[in-house]
Amino acid sequence: MSLASLRISDTLLLRAMFRLPEDVTLQDARIDRDAAGAPALVLTVDLPDAPEGAVTVDVTYTRRHDIPDPVKVTGYRYFDADGTEITQTTGHP
Repeated sequence: MSLASLRISDTLLLRAMFRLPEDVTLQDARIDRDAAGAPALVLTVDLPDAPEGAVTVDVTYTRRHDIPDPVKVTGYRYFDADGTEITQTTGHP
């Protein structure tokens, strides 16, 4: 096995891969690790509709196996700095 850097510089491809809405801008990316050491890709994005105080966002989605493009983003969950979920009634799906 060889470790290599996978470089994806096409913004349109990244937007499509991560299902980013048109008004969301990708700023940065990095790898974090959870308590067990599992890697997680962390994207820093400009979310115009994010609620005040939001510092992290989880994406909710559905996945189907019977269609060619099986992933559909169904919403976002916003969290403040201490991990408390912020509820809002408007914004991205």
